[in-house]
Amino acid sequence: MTECSTLLGVIISRLQKFFLTLPFWLMAFSQQTWPFEKALSEADLQAAFVYNFTQFIKWPDTQANTVFQLCILGSKDETRKFFNQLNGKTANHQTIEVVYLPSAFSIAKLQACQLIFQLEAFPKALTQPLAQGVVLVTYNPAPGTPNVSIALQLNRARQLRFAINPAAVAVAGVVVSSQLQKLAIEWDEVGQP
Repeated sequence: MTECSTLLGVIISRLQKFFLTLPFWLMAFSQQTWPFEKALSEADLQAAFVYNFTQFIKWPDTQANTVFQLCILGSKDETRKFFNQLNGKTANHQTIEVVYLPSAFSIAKLQACQLIFQLEAFPKALTQPLAQGVVLVTYNPAPGTPNVSIALQLNRARQLRFAINPAAVAVAGVVVSSQLQKLAIEWDEVGQP
């Protein structure tokens, strides 16, 4: 009887993990293989990836029912349209608040962010060490860009893929789930088509 209940527990656990990761797996498909009739825009895919990153990263010392600041640097109208949909959703048991950073900002402004998504040219302030608990996600970064925890990259086939920088993740003090790590390309592939 205990072997049967143990086996049933393992099966249920694996099914739960599968259904928890299913939305991320769906987002991992390219635009050409997306199951909807219309192709998703690049901005929509960026927002979907960033949101799913918040679901598979555990931040230190977070309290439920507080604000999770998702800071966007270098957004345009289309990008804002999709990221605005994340306002009020949850990340790490916190309510997401999307904050758009101006081009000129101070490093102190970044310390309130849990995740920074950087779209525009890499500002000098981001070369400074970031506070623990701040994850920097960049779009098409140049190889060797400092402080980048996750790099989103559009390849020649117009597929959005990502890489995780273990050194920057360790400095940020966050824990990236093994499911997310399995989906990532190798860090040394960043910048390659």
